[in-house]
Amino acid sequence: MNIMKKKITLLRVIVTSFAMFSIFFGAGNFILPPRLGQQAGDHWLLVAIGFCLSAVLIPIAGILVQARLQGSVLDFGKKVSPIVALILGCLLYGMCLAFPMPRTASVSYEMVSASFTGTIPAWAKYFFYIVYFLLVGYLCYQRNKVLDVLGKYLTPIMVGIIFLLILKAIFSISDIEISSFQKPLAEGLKEGYQTYDAMSSIIIGGVISASLFMDNSLDKSQVKRLTIYSGIGSGILLFITYTGFIYAGASQGGYFPAIVERVPLLVAITKHVLGGVGGLLLSIAMGISCFTTAVGIITGGADFFKEITKGDERTYRIFVTILCVYCVIVAPYGVEYIIKIAYPVLVLFYPVVIVLVFLHLLPSYLASKTVFKVVSLVTFVTTIPLFLEQLGYHFFEVPFPLHEYGVSWLFPAFWAWITTVLIEKTIVKSKK
Repeated sequence: MNIMKKKITLLRVIVTSFAMFSIFFGAGNFILPPRLGQQAGDHWLLVAIGFCLSAVLIPIAGILVQARLQGSVLDFGKKVSPIVALILGCLLYGMCLAFPMPRTASVSYEMVSASFTGTIPAWAKYFFYIVYFLLVGYLCYQRNKVLDVLGKYLTPIMVGIIFLLILKAIFSISDIEISSFQKPLAEGLKEGYQTYDAMSSIIIGGVISASLFMDNSLDKSQVKRLTIYSGIGSGILLFITYTGFIYAGASQGGYFPAIVERVPLLVAITKHVLGGVGGLLLSIAMGISCFTTAVGIITGGADFFKEITKGDERTYRIFVTILCVYCVIVAPYGVEYIIKIAYPVLVLFYPVVIVLVFLHLLPSYLASKTVFKVVSLVTFVTTIPLFLEQLGYHFFEVPFPLHEYGVSWLFPAFWAWITTVLIEKTIVKSKK
């Protein structure tokens, strides 16, 4: 029996864009830009450009790659080697599950506690985390309802509150402080790493595609187009939100001490701009944001582990349960601790993900399997000094350009790509 294929409507694109945006926009996306804007001061625009390069442009490129591959994370690294694909997949999910997922609950709780004026009993924190991940687990089990719940109901509320905060900040008269950054573009670029969006884009693209494939009214080409359109739509939303939040931090951050941590600063700015109701609105938006990200990434993680163990639906449910229990255990350590321990690992693996994303976007004659192998290896090796520096070890001066911007791997990766392509072309010509 043939199933009538539906056209891709504008409403469908908007709903899927909202769903994708909601999975992208989690705890770090809320708390990082305002603090960054406060430190950026009059250099907020340069900081915003750097931040959006690593937290918008590269993640959306990752979505385009997944739309093209229409496979799992294992397909993302397959051109390097099957073993590297498996290791990379485990690292991607490991990083996204180990740090951002517990952070979603930590930020939600700290937001609620920062907005609450009374005394909170010690047990309330643990009760909050248990209930939070019970709800996350429940929606992960209802896999076929994820896009509709996120795109039609939760995300429009969140986006409305975010835009209200940004617009009020734009029209609030205030003096912007002098920047404390020596290299604002680099600071924005490096802080964008902390959103995890370049890594999570590979996961999110797979989650969106897999969910769309469950709709039998869409064929393979429609799933690809809808994923691409939604990626662009979510990218526009991310750009507007990040730039607006960074400006809000720059224009309103001067009213508060520079030593204020990320979550209390966001609460203070919101209350300053929106008044007493601001804390409540922010708590709602933050709760939705964190919750939707947790659902999306845990769903993708459980799918990945189900695939590599060749399991059935029970395997998926078991991993959802394990991941939710893990997050309940780690979340009480708090936001600042989770951010601190995650950054060095991000510095080591993020560049490899970035170069693989852009290699996948190139035509095959410019990105053979050999090119994938050489460029990814060179990139990984040249990020090791950056990783060691984050741990406090400075054995030698890194000779590559742009080291002060944290992207000293960029020129070696580009050189490796150009050289390998030219060598391959020369060998092919000599055989003719």
